[in-house]
Amino acid sequence: MQIGMRQVQAGTLEWLAAACKGGNPGRTALARELCEREGWSGPAGKPCLASARKLLPALAGTPGTALPGAEKPVLAPHGRPPSDFPDNPVSCPLRELGILSLELVAQPAERRRREAMIETRHPPGGQLR
Repeated sequence: MQIGMRQVQAGTLEWLAAACKGGNPGRTALARELCEREGWSGPAGKPCLASARKLLPALAGTPGTALPGAEKPVLAPHGRPPSDFPDNPVSCPLRELGILSLELVAQPAERRRREAMIETRHPPGGQLR
């Protein structure tokens, strides 16, 4: 059987159905096993996990085969400086402010502070980058 550019052995659908019913394997574990069963590896000899993950929904499209939910990535938190910047609302016309200047945010600590300011003061939060 061929799905996309990949050739899949006949017993793979039965294996996937049994694997999905027989416990709660994650999609990564299923993708890894699929790569091993089908002999899918990249030039460095590592399993083609991304390709296998993309192919799993097509393989699981048969009745009675339900994939486990997609795994949520675990992102490493990066420290944000405390929101100690002043909250000074401006209530005058722009021309009364005088000369304004922009400064390049170059240092990592300055970038984190800028991100914290945007996340707390800008309505869309940290999406502005």
